Amino acid sequence: MTSEERMIHDPNDPEFQEAMKYLALPTEEKLKLRSQAFDAKKSCWIPDPKESYIAAEIENTKDEQVTVKISTDD
Repeated sequence: MTSEERMIHDPNDPEFQEAMKYLALPTEEKLKLRSQAFDAKKSCWIPDPKESYIAAEIENTKDEQVTVKISTDD
């Protein structure tokens, strides 16, 4: 079996479908995320003990202090 043959997956394979639940977002969720406004100058990531990092929006900067707003809706 060549490496190309090993890389082809049957989308109807139950094992493949089970794995994809954790590896890919559903189409509806992808569309929701893509439709959100994004401003590269205001968007940032902040450390979070539960989620590792969460998205935030920069509200204000003063000297070296930055105030951010986090979204609570998931």
